Amino acid sequence: YVNRLYKQLDAFGWKDQSLKFHSYRTQKFVTTSSPDIYISVYTIGKRALAVVVNKKKTAQIINLSVDYQKLGISENAVLKDFRTGKKLSENELNNWKIKGYNFSLIQIGE
Repeated sequence: YVNRLYKQLDAFGWKDQSLKFHSYRTQKFVTTSSPDIYISVYTIGKRALAVVVNKKKTAQIINLSVDYQKLGISENAVLKDFRTGKKLSENELNNWKIKGYNFSLIQIGE
């Protein structure tokens, strides 16, 4: 699992010098109203990777909102669960389930 994840991160551009990190403390690209969810975002070109962290012990169903304009990515961009490769719909982002003390990786754009 870990080796596959590293290969996916490399393909995303993890080692690219132009990769930018946007901290959960300040970023406004991907947001939710839940105070126990922290979201940091990595951007490179016309792609973004949202790291969605649940700091609560229990699972949560949250509404994730993507500001495509701020990201500079088309609203028709492909959304996918980075770990599984499953394509996601906007509706799935509006009802995103995240386990307690866990995280999700969501790719925006290809």
